[in-house]
Amino acid sequence: MTSLALFCDAGTSLDRRAVADAFEGRSITGSSLESVLETATDTASGEPCDRVAIVSTAARNPTHERDRFEADLRAAGVEYVAWIDPRLGRGRSDDERGRIVAAATDAALTLAPESSTERPDPDEDRVVVVGDPALASDLATALPVALVTPEPLGRRLPDVSPVRGRALDLLEGDGGEITVLVDRDGATDRLAADQIVWPGYDGPLADRFDVHAEARGAVSAVARVARERARAPVAVDASRCTVGRRGTAGCRACEVVCPHDAVAISSDGDGSVTIDADACTDCGVCLGACPTEAITSPRAPSLGRLGKATRSALETVSSGGSRLPFVGSDPEPVVIAFTARSVLPAVVEAAVDGPPTVPIPVPNAGRVPAAQLLGTVAAGAGGVAVVADPDEAAAAVDEPTEAARATLEDLAGDAPVERVASADPATVAATLEAVARDEPLVDDPDPILAHGTTASALSAGAVDALTDGPQTGVSVPALGSISVDADACTLCGACDNLCPTGAIVQHGADALSVDPAACTGCGICVVCPEDAIEVDETVDVPLGDRHRAVEPDGIVCERCGDRFASAAGVEHVRDALDGTSASSLELECCPACRRSSILG
Repeated sequence: MTSLALFCDAGTSLDRRAVADAFEGRSITGSSLESVLETATDTASGEPCDRVAIVSTAARNPTHERDRFEADLRAAGVEYVAWIDPRLGRGRSDDERGRIVAAATDAALTLAPESSTERPDPDEDRVVVVGDPALASDLATALPVALVTPEPLGRRLPDVSPVRGRALDLLEGDGGEITVLVDRDGATDRLAADQIVWPGYDGPLADRFDVHAEARGAVSAVARVARERARAPVAVDASRCTVGRRGTAGCRACEVVCPHDAVAISSDGDGSVTIDADACTDCGVCLGACPTEAITSPRAPSLGRLGKATRSALETVSSGGSRLPFVGSDPEPVVIAFTARSVLPAVVEAAVDGPPTVPIPVPNAGRVPAAQLLGTVAAGAGGVAVVADPDEAAAAVDEPTEAARATLEDLAGDAPVERVASADPATVAATLEAVARDEPLVDDPDPILAHGTTASALSAGAVDALTDGPQTGVSVPALGSISVDADACTLCGACDNLCPTGAIVQHGADALSVDPAACTGCGICVVCPEDAIEVDETVDVPLGDRHRAVEPDGIVCERCGDRFASAAGVEHVRDALDGTSASSLELECCPACRRSSILG
């Protein structure tokens, strides 16, 4: 994927050159949105570019004009367009403000969905517009549109199918399908649709993602939903999942946190996680809870991409590759605000005159796991705020925040992490002030900046960066500790076969090793038939490297001389035979020699 940033808008006192200087990627600057977009459209047409971020006051007001600009960019091949409010950092020096805006721009581009060759099928996504011919005409350039209007149009609208009548209500079917109830000259009719655009609608279905009650920004919103429908659903990678197997207990994090009861877990056989496509809203909460990044969604950013956006933003603020140093002092640590997109305007408003803040937009604030909050503090943030939509499931936001705070209190004695569920700028501003610190909790954030692909990797890097001396019994999100009774272990291989993260590895007949940083605490290894393994939810830090937990005495084959089993394992087999003569079984021979003896 290739990116392009557009820095424009006179009248906001933003030094566009300072922003462009702090931004390391390709950028275009100009005094007006129209001129910059014209240059960008030509650039995108000549040089492939699928992600564009626009710094403009238009970010505050979705309008038909903004929709038109986005349509022009998409016609030039651009798949993703993000708008950045230039008021971020207002009141600070030009260089510092430039870096804050550049950091927000860089984060928005990093969080862009992966490029997809899939496109909406016109036969699969029909839009019904109620009472707005101009909107219907704009939408009809991309998707099939029906316009419900009580009055004759008076002129033909290309690619728009008029439906004479008065829209009465929206109805939801048992399978989630949606229809418009239309009064057609006294006769009631139902009009099926995949998306509804009804400016002013305030009925019970107004919160659905495919119902658009605002005229402003409707074209972009409809196009976004259509693109998202064309992508694959939420899926689970069984090879990375730590769900229970063969009837044993295992990780159930996704099932526990799902606010819509869309996740079902079975530990039968090889174990499975099933996601009900009808019940799933793709809120992303399960992605944040999964310790191994086994759940993927085409709409929600992966943990790796979320971590990369955060680290990139912090690096841009602190240095950004800029040739313009801060004047007089080192840069003030910034607050990273993981923000539900629906309340992003409130965060920007709160940050205008508040502490330096870089918002990281996410579909749902519950998407951000505790490990990401830890990792962000360890990466040098002056504070972390989680800003949720008041309508989001509170537990999905509260639990990760509390887990991160508890760990930070144990490790560093301070927890600059708070959550708030509000669209009120004053309330959000109070939270930003509460988490802002004059100094980050770590002196050298470089070690943690290299982490970020899984929750366990983020937590492992964070605790090592935040720890000042050995500490025991610390509860760390997405990590656990494994204890192995070396005397009871027979090296049967059950734990190695079941562990999905590589935290437990058996080295043939020689040893069993444990990697503390790879353990997610799922507990699946307690299936051990000798009851030799225990898993605790707390860890000792620093975590240390992989170490050998079991190095038993070995048995050497009487015939070929190769070591093939542990002495404890052979004795276990003898005991299991319960007094039966074992001499004919040649237990002191390796399996290969035993087979050779049997076959003559």
